[in-house]
Amino acid sequence: MVLAHTHEPSWISAEAGIHVWTTGPTAVRADGEAWLTVHLINLEESTCQLQRLTLLRNEQIMDQHPIPATLPSAAEAVAAYRASEAALCNKSILDQGSMQTLLQRQAWALEMASEATVCCTLKPGADLSGKWDVEIVTIDPNGIEVTQCLPVTFSRSPSLPDGTAEAEQWVMDRLSGEWGRIASPLPSRNPTWFAGDQHLHTTWSLDAHVLDGTEEGPADYANAARARGLDWIMITDHSNIHAWWFGEWFFTPEQHELARQEAADYRANEGWPVLYSQEMGLGRTGFWDLPSHMLVYPLDTFDAPYLENPSDGLVFGHANCEDEQVIIDRINKNGCYGFIAHPYEEGELSYAQWDWDNGATGWAGLE
Repeated sequence: MVLAHTHEPSWISAEAGIHVWTTGPTAVRADGEAWLTVHLINLEESTCQLQRLTLLRNEQIMDQHPIPATLPSAAEAVAAYRASEAALCNKSILDQGSMQTLLQRQAWALEMASEATVCCTLKPGADLSGKWDVEIVTIDPNGIEVTQCLPVTFSRSPSLPDGTAEAEQWVMDRLSGEWGRIASPLPSRNPTWFAGDQHLHTTWSLDAHVLDGTEEGPADYANAARARGLDWIMITDHSNIHAWWFGEWFFTPEQHELARQEAADYRANEGWPVLYSQEMGLGRTGFWDLPSHMLVYPLDTFDAPYLENPSDGLVFGHANCEDEQVIIDRINKNGCYGFIAHPYEEGELSYAQWDWDNGATGWAGLE
């Protein structure tokens, strides 16, 4: 599980050898269950073998993944990605055709690297105290056993506050810069509040899947959110993706329905609110017609319907979207409301800042 818009692979600056990174809810609250997903990619020129993964606490085995696995070489793919990235840094001197060729080469490299990545999950158990390490044992191309030891951290915190504490108001003195509490009483508030996350991408968001190896669907994200003490989540997978990857098209109504049904099944079985919707691209900014993004939230239901989000620009088919007002009207007419996503952020060749002069109306808020 990764940040919503991380667009640089973990291995971008890694040296030759077996590159390892971890994801998962390692900082949990109350009685939440922690786990660790270990990702491995082989940057050697030849195939290596994974012998075992072991999770150690104070040098004692807590969990182990003993099943050997082949680690195919991803060196060519990683080298191609890096070369394309370096060439794209000189985009001011490249014409549109050359840039498109580089982007296609980079996209191929991402798919090959993603397919070569091996993932394994390890569980520490309830007691998260002590010193933790992941021991990775591999066999290099020369048949020599190589052991790596990766320190990891687990922690457990109390439950999030439930909103029953007395409300306080604080202000900062402009001259001294010090904060002070205001003694006057505040209006009463609801006895409870619910903490959640309204902007998440699962394996159905192609960028998260390809760039970061995200394999988790709505159910796994819900489990991770509960472990972290959240009370609900809203999944917003990217819908302005129109590309052929891993033998299928992304993002389709059928994929939306599969993910939505997984969320619905989780709610029914666990009684915990995981909601499903999408993040849409809208508008066209700059030379590459990059879109801004808008989060779609259902108004009176748990899940939002699939909303068409035509786009056809660049390798992921994510640019050249419909006008902002067209998308906002579509959202509002389908029982939903829209929040502008990261209005002051931009991703190179991926998304643009929100254009405050576009004249669009009808959006409900921003994050």
